[in-house]
Amino acid sequence: MRTLPALSAFILAISTHAASVRVLPVDSPDVETAQPEDGPDATRTFVYSLGTNFDFIEDVAVSKTYHDLKVWVPGVSGQAGWKRLGFEFNFDRFRTFSTPDSSQVTYRSTDGSLQVVDGDTSLLLQFITNKVQEKTTSRFDNVGFSLSPLWRVSSLSNKNFYFGIGPSVEWQRTILNRTIDRTFERSVSDSVPNDWPRPYATTFNLPREHDAIRQTSDNFYYGVGFRLMYRDNNGILNMRGILGMSETRTVSGGNSLLSIKYAPFVAVRAEVIEHRKSGIKIGSEFRMFMGIDKDDIFRNQPRFNLYIAKEFNLKKIGDLFSAQ
Repeated sequence: MRTLPALSAFILAISTHAASVRVLPVDSPDVETAQPEDGPDATRTFVYSLGTNFDFIEDVAVSKTYHDLKVWVPGVSGQAGWKRLGFEFNFDRFRTFSTPDSSQVTYRSTDGSLQVVDGDTSLLLQFITNKVQEKTTSRFDNVGFSLSPLWRVSSLSNKNFYFGIGPSVEWQRTILNRTIDRTFERSVSDSVPNDWPRPYATTFNLPREHDAIRQTSDNFYYGVGFRLMYRDNNGILNMRGILGMSETRTVSGGNSLLSIKYAPFVAVRAEVIEHRKSGIKIGSEFRMFMGIDKDDIFRNQPRFNLYIAKEFNLKKIGDLFSAQ
């Protein structure tokens, strides 16, 4: 893909800048005297995480590998007026889910047979009702990156707390795996059942017991939001919220464009990190689209996930880049 060299060069460039930011070791006594622009995340400017997602659809189980790479620059310059401007770059690979949806669909049909009584032939009708219970599950495998310039709100920030606001741009390629499982309940009557509508319509072709749908989309998210970080002796809380407009481009297997749809969206992501020893973090994301038609299988339900991962601080690699 042509975008990979450019993306690699971009990550290299911002990691070099991240390495030049003044970073204090977690156990350093200077943390207590850190300036507000250092923020609670000053020791974690270039971090890679590897872990797993949890799958709650069938049962609580691990599912699909989780990856993320974060480059965080709290201040792009030491000059007055620019210390409050920073940016965050994220690369993610993760899985999200929608709450399983259950519904019941009724199919009505008739069947007839000829009956001869005392030499007279008559048609004997049977009225058949099939109540079909459908359970739909949706899993979304996502890979993408985001860039967020952030302006630190000085009145709310200190060495242990950071609050910033700013725009956000995000791209995700999403593969939807959607399954529909059906169970059937059949009943037969010699007369029109009382619960059939008048006039009634009949359907003679029943759906299959199992259907699987796989679709791919390129998703662009544009919005504004906030970035919150808090640190104490127990750990670090990272939180991000975005409100904006989404653009979903559904593509075929050959990457041919099938449709383009737009909708407002809101997304919230939160992580809790044990930063002193283990580097283990637990995180979750919630993403919801507004004003969506129920037949839009990509966006008609909120998505969520839960993951656990181990963080690896790559600051030394950034130092190697900056020294060259």
